[in-house]
Amino acid sequence: MKGLVKKEILVFTSSSAFYLLIIIASFLIGSSFITSIDLYSKASVAALKDPIYARSFEPVPGVFVPAFGGFYLVFSLLLPFAVIPIISREFEYNTISLLPQLGYGMGKILTQKFLVALGYVLLTLSLSIPAIIFWISVGGHVAWVEMSLLLAGYVLYGILVISISFASASILKSTSSASILALTIVLSSWVLDFMKDATASPLILYISKFTFTSQGFRKRHFLGWSAGEACNFIWHISCDRLFHDGVL
Repeated sequence: MKGLVKKEILVFTSSSAFYLLIIIASFLIGSSFITSIDLYSKASVAALKDPIYARSFEPVPGVFVPAFGGFYLVFSLLLPFAVIPIISREFEYNTISLLPQLGYGMGKILTQKFLVALGYVLLTLSLSIPAIIFWISVGGHVAWVEMSLLLAGYVLYGILVISISFASASILKSTSSASILALTIVLSSWVLDFMKDATASPLILYISKFTFTSQGFRKRHFLGWSAGEACNFIWHISCDRLFHDGVL
C-alpha cells in the first residue's frame, strides 16, 4: 500500500501543472487579499459614523470571500490538467491493467488516486492560512464558523472537479483530449450562467438551473438527485469505466 501511495504522489508531482497551479493560486490569492483589505478599509470609514451600517461589516464576506475567489478560478481552469494525468498516464503506459496483477484491487487503486488528488486540493487551500494569520495579526477578527463553511465549499467544489476529471480521463484516454473535455464541462456552467442573464429563452433559463455554479443546482434537485448525489454519480461513472478497462 505504501508503494502505491508513493507511486501516485510521484506521478502527481511530476506534472508541471502541479507547480503551475500552486504558483498561480499564490499570486491570485495574495493580490486579491491585498485588494480586498484596501477596499474593506476604505468602506469601513463610513461605518465608523453609522453604527447600523457597521453591523453589516463582516470580515469573511467583506475580505475573505473576494480574496479566496481565486481558488474557484484555479480549480475550474487548472485543476483538471493536474488531476487527469493520474488516470491518463496509466492508459498511455498500459499500467492500468498491470496494477491489479500486483495484488492491488481496483477499488484500492482508485481510492489512492482520489486521495492524492484531494490532498492536492487541500494543499492549494492551505495558501489561505497566511492570509488568515496576517488578518488576525493586524487586529482583525475571524468568524471561524463562516470561514470553515467557506473553505468547505471550495473543498466540495474541488471534489466535483476531480470527479469530472476522472470521468473524462476514463472516457478519453489521451491527456489532452480528456483535459479539454473536463474543461468544456466546467466552463459550460459559466457560459450558461452568463447566458441566463442575457437571454429570455425558456430553454436556456431551464438548463441554467442545473449548472454546477447555479443556486438551483445547490439548493434544488436535478431529476430527483441532489448536487452531492450528482457528483457521486459522476464519480461512479469513472470508477465503472476504469474498472472495466483495468480488468478487461
